[in-house]
Amino acid sequence: MNSSFGYSSLRHFLFKTLFRSLFRSGLILVVCSVGMHPCFGASFVETSPDQYTQDEVVISAGERLYGRYCASCHLLEGESFGPQLGGVTQVVSTEDLHDFIRNPASIMASGNPRASALMQRYKVMMPGFDQLKQQEIQAILAYIHLQSNKREIAALTLDAILNTGSHKRLLPPVVQSGIVVELEEFARLPTLENRPAYKGITSMRVDPRRKSAYFVNELMGILYSVRKGKHAVFLDLRPHFPKFMYEPGVASGLGSFAMHPNFKENGIFYTTHSEIRRGSPAINEDDIPADVPEHESPPLEWVLSEWTLKQPAAPHFEGSRREVLRFVTPTTAHGAQEIKFSPVRDPHHPDYGMLYIACGDGGAINLKRPDMAGHPHTLLGTIMRIDPAGTNGKGGGYGIPEDNPFANSEDPMVHKEIWAYGFRNPHRFSWDAKKYKPMIAIDIGESNIEEINIIKAGGNYGWGQGGLEGTMAIDPIKDPTQVSPASAELLRQHLSPYGQYDHNDGTAITGGYIYRGPLKALQGKYIFGDIVNGRLFYMNMDAHQFAGVRDKTIYEIQIQQKGQLTSVREMSQVERAHLRLAYDAAKGELFILTKDDGRIRRIVSARYSEDAKSDSASENTAHAQIKGKEKEKTKTFGIHSETFGLNEAGEMVTQYSLTNKQGSQVNIIDYGATVVSLFVPDRKGNLADVVIGYDNMPDYEQRSHNFGSTIGRVAGRIANAQFELDGKRYQLPKNLGEHTLHGGPQGFDKVMWHMTEQSYTSEGATLTLRYESADGEMGFPGNLIAYVSYTFTEDNALKIQYSATSDKPTPYNPTHHSYFNLKGEGKGNIFDHSLQIFASKTPATLNVFPTGEIKNIEGSVLDFRRPTLIGKRILDPSLEARRGYNDFYIFDKVGDELAHVATLAEEKSGRKMEVWTTEPGLQLYTGNWLNDQLVGKSGVPYVQYGGVCLEAQHYPDSPNQPLFPDTILRPGEKFESTTVYKFSAR
Repeated sequence: MNSSFGYSSLRHFLFKTLFRSLFRSGLILVVCSVGMHPCFGASFVETSPDQYTQDEVVISAGERLYGRYCASCHLLEGESFGPQLGGVTQVVSTEDLHDFIRNPASIMASGNPRASALMQRYKVMMPGFDQLKQQEIQAILAYIHLQSNKREIAALTLDAILNTGSHKRLLPPVVQSGIVVELEEFARLPTLENRPAYKGITSMRVDPRRKSAYFVNELMGILYSVRKGKHAVFLDLRPHFPKFMYEPGVASGLGSFAMHPNFKENGIFYTTHSEIRRGSPAINEDDIPADVPEHESPPLEWVLSEWTLKQPAAPHFEGSRREVLRFVTPTTAHGAQEIKFSPVRDPHHPDYGMLYIACGDGGAINLKRPDMAGHPHTLLGTIMRIDPAGTNGKGGGYGIPEDNPFANSEDPMVHKEIWAYGFRNPHRFSWDAKKYKPMIAIDIGESNIEEINIIKAGGNYGWGQGGLEGTMAIDPIKDPTQVSPASAELLRQHLSPYGQYDHNDGTAITGGYIYRGPLKALQGKYIFGDIVNGRLFYMNMDAHQFAGVRDKTIYEIQIQQKGQLTSVREMSQVERAHLRLAYDAAKGELFILTKDDGRIRRIVSARYSEDAKSDSASENTAHAQIKGKEKEKTKTFGIHSETFGLNEAGEMVTQYSLTNKQGSQVNIIDYGATVVSLFVPDRKGNLADVVIGYDNMPDYEQRSHNFGSTIGRVAGRIANAQFELDGKRYQLPKNLGEHTLHGGPQGFDKVMWHMTEQSYTSEGATLTLRYESADGEMGFPGNLIAYVSYTFTEDNALKIQYSATSDKPTPYNPTHHSYFNLKGEGKGNIFDHSLQIFASKTPATLNVFPTGEIKNIEGSVLDFRRPTLIGKRILDPSLEARRGYNDFYIFDKVGDELAHVATLAEEKSGRKMEVWTTEPGLQLYTGNWLNDQLVGKSGVPYVQYGGVCLEAQHYPDSPNQPLFPDTILRPGEKFESTTVYKFSAR
């Protein structure tokens, strides 16, 4: 549909009157979607060739109307933002088409299968247009009919609609945060005469000259000043530009504006506006090669102007104007929708006075020309950075900053204005008002993925020639609406989004701001939304997290007005929200703009609501936790997230569900990087949770036992809570008598990890969590950055990969601490489990601590080289002091290659678990200290020996044992380790 929106919807199929509010549509471009026979409950209707006029005057009028209001969103053949229009008149009668245009709601209400399929695909209903004249509709239909016959375009089938793009969930759903904000009306701008619904206000900036004053632009060409709810025209662009145009195109017109950082004193500001391409000199003329196919939507020229007030304090514009530059786009889609200066106010800073300009791909992919976007030889699909006061740019009206990433390129084809590239439609960007780097930019997707990106100078974000939409691969020539998980190699060549959501949660993202105002619930959050459905979202992107790229979950904020829960669409009484955001950094005030009704609303309060938290995202219900008993396999797969609860510090704990195509599932929380549950099938295919654990945060924080957690920095005991390293002795906190166990009382199992990546590939679903352990934490030296990556494979293996670096020498020996019961958690002890460990040695001990010697265990009660029932020996008198097995096994394998080291099996269920690892040994612990006071997820007490731990790791007390394999991680080195728990049933 149009330049500013990447969702598949109808948008302007007819002419001006028809499309006054059509842009709300998603269910079907008026004709395009209706074009399938079930849409009206009728069979295919073969229309006679003479049913539509061939009069050249009518056809010409229809072509102009089609190009003006349809072509920026739809193709005659193939899907663009909406389904194709070609072929519809061949299979649906004129009468039915007219009926649908006038009252599409009645078609939906009838339960029509095609209408239902289209609604499922595009998510939004088209409004009716009963005010249209019959001859107006007929002119466009005549043009479509003629072109369909001429090009031999076949109509879409119902199967084609169902298989077009992706209506299945591709990414984890947005999670309900529990935050509720209150909105109050701040101002309302007038509705200009003959203004379509998709025009209106789009941007709001602070007027630094007056207290609580702002500028707001109207796409139809007016820049307003707004103060205390009152508005006045500051500048009307239309008299200044005879060629000014605001349609076709949903975002054409006065695209954006920006006030110079010194506007208060120098009165300089900038605007961008569009004109129909007429061959004026442009800085990117070569971006549109001569062989580019003609498109129904005309090419545009985007003009950047510099305005200077005679009197900087003047309430209305009087002054001069000069053209800085102009660039072209091949269609009306995806032009210059954002220009901004960074928040730098220091005149000596290299970024001071540098203007950033967002330019979309201009519809290059709709033209089947990915070569026109996604590389430094084109300005299409880029964010530019220029010095408007310089003169070394093309045409001499601006400068190329010397620190631009391509400023020194010797390639004559490179556009030195480029700051970053590979975008479809970088609709909005911003910086943290206090920590202005890095830039955050969103990218509106084609028909599948919406992106939030952290911008790196010179970075390639994958759209266009790169063949990426978010982390999904596309074929930009054959069909960009079909996606599949991108290969690791393809992802390595581009910068991946910081966050992304698919079109089950929204269909056109609009960017926002990191909030630094007085509302504590919003502090440090990047707040943004969806243009179409008006949902308000946030990500935890506080400035200190950028380097670590932490929590990538997207959360939803609920909205209320006058104490009642509502939505943007309800408040504006529209189907399409036309949402935009604005921010006054000085005052810390966040505003919600709605284009159609011209309203500006201010967020006046924000709070956490327990009711809202408990009512987690409705779309998560399909992936709800399977608890208490075996359930049928779920048919969904991938990664899904939901709120698990709040920890004692008030931080939100998130649970991530990794599900494979077999229906097996592992659930992991970011507190302790903990495996909460793990569902795998028995020999009959029935799923059961085979790890013990809790279903709430208080139990994980207060009842310990390390159920499913990641252990660090050092697994196992450290004697006397101390060790010596490079001649210096380190004292650790004691949490096991006089000793330290599992990293101390606040080890890695008791901290919040932060999600850095979640992906789904042919191997399976992967979740990566990160924790920064500060120098001196729990007495250990060095700032340690630790990662744990969980992959749940398609063949039911849980692969755990550890990595870490440190800026000082430090011991590091992590492990995984799940208690396994292959019958199912809470189903008694593990005496009937057969265990095999390929190890014949163990460290000799004195009072449970290693002496440094190694002893042979062949033929002893510890010998599990052959499969042996755990219950057969666990009550042996030699184990009585430690109440069962709590012993370390040194593997017979040689080297650090991944190898099969142990097997656990249970006969009744048929489940078997193989342990593979790169580690040299394994700690066997049989739940000796579990007791009936511990009530687990299913409400059943966990009995003694209710689970067995097989913890792959280095030798115990290694920091104090110089003859054991080294566990010291030194600066410049990278720790890497892998353990795999592979499940099957026999």
